[in-house]
Amino acid sequence: MRLFKQTPEDYYNAPYAEFPALIRGTVAVVMGILWVFSKLMWRWKVEDSGLLFERQEGRGSVVICNHTSMAELLAVETALFFGGRRIRPIFKSEFAKSKIVRWAFSRVGGIPVERGTADIISVSALLDACGDIPDFDEVQKTDRGHWENRIKTPLETALDSCVRAGVLDGWEYCGAKKAKLSDSEVDIGDYATFIGLYVRFRMGRMNDED
Repeated sequence: MRLFKQTPEDYYNAPYAEFPALIRGTVAVVMGILWVFSKLMWRWKVEDSGLLFERQEGRGSVVICNHTSMAELLAVETALFFGGRRIRPIFKSEFAKSKIVRWAFSRVGGIPVERGTADIISVSALLDACGDIPDFDEVQKTDRGHWENRIKTPLETALDSCVRAGVLDGWEYCGAKKAKLSDSEVDIGDYATFIGLYVRFRMGRMNDED
């Protein structure tokens, strides 16, 4: 990737390892400065750090940090960074309205989210997270014309299993703005339309009586 060539969207979708070396080097220097500053300022330490740095090889993690001030984020982010984790911070999409802020935040790995959309996810993002479901190009090579059986059906089966397990209370296809889709809109026949859909879900309460 090139510093000025790619769009913010390119950075949102690219893994951190593909960011330009200049950006990664600058982030490392800035993180070092912030680590020293925060340590001198607040003398913080991470309790149960093994849990924070625990990882499954080849998979990412979501770190949720309740904080009363922005200062606490310095400790969390620098601890993660020097613990070997590369952070993709989430920021409110309102900040991205400024072109300069949008450019800068995307270059340090930031990803914008819209408030009020925590209960929907794109089909394309779900497929990226499902390693057992083959991608479209692979299906075209081995099972041309049957992408629904190899991609759509397994995805729906996985979502249904989450409902049965109590992880989800329910799910349905929808548009980007949570618009409910008609039966004809859901019964799509081409892959390009399918990956443009979203899934709206309701979280369930897993039974933990034991």
